[in-house]
Amino acid sequence: MATVFIRLSVFYNDRQLDVSVPAHRPIVDVIDDITNLLGVPSVAPGSDDDPKADTQPWALSSPTKGLLDSELTLDDYSIVDGQRLYLTPQLAAAHSPFVDHAVPELRSAVAATTWRWADSTRATGYFIVATVLALLVYFPTLGAVYSAPNDFSAWSLPTIVPAAICLAITLIFLIAAFLQPVKPMRWLGLITPLTAIAATSPFLTPLPAGREWSGLVSVACIAAIPAALAAGRKTERTGRGGALALLLVALAGVALYTANYFGISALAFSAWGAWVPIVALIIAPSFAVKSAGLTALLRENDNGAAVSRTDIRRKAIKAATICDGLVWFATATAFFIIVTLASSPYWQQGILAAVLSIIMLLRTASFSDARRITPLILSGTVGLALCAAACVPWAKTFNDSEKPHNPWWLSAASDQWLTGAVFAGTCLLLVLAIILIAKRKPATTPTNSSSTIGTLDTIFTVAAIPVILVAQGVFSYFWALS
Repeated sequence: MATVFIRLSVFYNDRQLDVSVPAHRPIVDVIDDITNLLGVPSVAPGSDDDPKADTQPWALSSPTKGLLDSELTLDDYSIVDGQRLYLTPQLAAAHSPFVDHAVPELRSAVAATTWRWADSTRATGYFIVATVLALLVYFPTLGAVYSAPNDFSAWSLPTIVPAAICLAITLIFLIAAFLQPVKPMRWLGLITPLTAIAATSPFLTPLPAGREWSGLVSVACIAAIPAALAAGRKTERTGRGGALALLLVALAGVALYTANYFGISALAFSAWGAWVPIVALIIAPSFAVKSAGLTALLRENDNGAAVSRTDIRRKAIKAATICDGLVWFATATAFFIIVTLASSPYWQQGILAAVLSIIMLLRTASFSDARRITPLILSGTVGLALCAAACVPWAKTFNDSEKPHNPWWLSAASDQWLTGAVFAGTCLLLVLAIILIAKRKPATTPTNSSSTIGTLDTIFTVAAIPVILVAQGVFSYFWALS
């Protein structure tokens, strides 16, 4: 009997192979011929569904016939000339739109959408229940600690017992975050700064606002450092970037606390230090590369020396971690400065807050990591909304230098509805703008808009630093001490 051949078009990724194959040969042999012609490995790489498997078999599938059994032949499936087949790993193969036996397909469909009560899913379920039960005890005790007297001699048993329970739950959660028996437990350490704030608030509340808030920020950041390290312990960057950012923000809070202690207001300190986050954003990438040792490593390689692949990866991750920490520190510090200046009674300081918000948005063009870009966009947009809303009270008290420092969002006055409306309207406009930008496909090559943004970024960033420094000495009214 003469051998019958079938002309097929086989598709693999973005490649097409037009080939004639015997109709009565087992499909497994046909697959071997096709993989040889395409020059792909004889077995496919493992899948995400089965991470323990390094490889899996190839399979042919048809849009009408579904997955083709490798033990059968093309003639068994009535494959004719001109049909299209697809070469894929077996688990990724297409299935036929109709089945002869409904029950197995029904079982498969139900199993695919069911979280079986076993292994990690079972452990996660128990973890969620235990966490919720612990939090039901934690939050009432946290409230008791927050409202405790600021004199330890006045503490009684109804205060000591909740404080002990609150501290015990916090330590248990932090230990669980470090151990991570299941992955979601890495976030349990987030209650650590809450406990620290509640514990120190009774002692900081009697202090002036500048020292109270800077002290709370410093305490919260220091307490959050072990939480950041715990959350990132089993990740590639190990959470050290977040810990570095928290440490730097805590030091900035201590500096503000000290300055306020010696009579410098938070407004003046924020205005004088507005250039710090700008400089940090400018130098972050180059400083990270140099401090991680990548510059020296690349210099050695340029001189012809072989470089360890492991060493390259280790130093690259170290550089990324340092850059993350500096960018997050700059973003957080800039946001605190913007919030402080947007609450100022001086509209001139509001100009600085608005410029700093714009710089945060423009600086996003200098980074490609979403973990750096997203916080920059958030701080910039919220800052613009706060500045827009603050224009209402600034217009009412134009050039009134005697007006006290009272943030509009903390005011209980009945005439604040217009300020709130401007804030809400600005936020909605920014949301609309973000949605429109998100729908646009990112450009793969430089465009006129990207070059314009880069030019504006350079102008704003470079000009802002000397303007801030010069204004301190020339326009004393702008950066008043009180």
